[in-house]
Amino acid sequence: MELLLDKLDCAGIRGHVKEWFRSYLPNRTQYVTIAGCDSSILEIFCGVPQGSVLGPLLFLIFINDIQFCPLHGTISLFADDASVKYVYNTTHKLLKDVQEDLNSLEAWFTYFEQINCQPP
Repeated sequence: MELLLDKLDCAGIRGHVKEWFRSYLPNRTQYVTIAGCDSSILEIFCGVPQGSVLGPLLFLIFINDIQFCPLHGTISLFADDASVKYVYNTTHKLLKDVQEDLNSLEAWFTYFEQINCQPP
């Protein structure tokens, strides 16, 4: 949640509005019902409320800076979707580079250390 709040700050959302988001995002739970049977209720620690009007906007703010993440593949963003395209002649090199990119993306979304609001 702090990562998204930091990105909201970089997008210019501060003060009372940012504090409202701080209270809006945590303390959510979910459960699943299949054939009349309910699962246990679990707390949600990431993401935004599904079906909310703000969900797509928050997602876009969250991924807006992904194009600055150094990747072997070519990233494409469209609406609420992101994909990475690879063109290789050998499976070994493809698998190696995809794994490196997955590691880079995990780090990018987990550690937003360049919080000076500037691309690296």
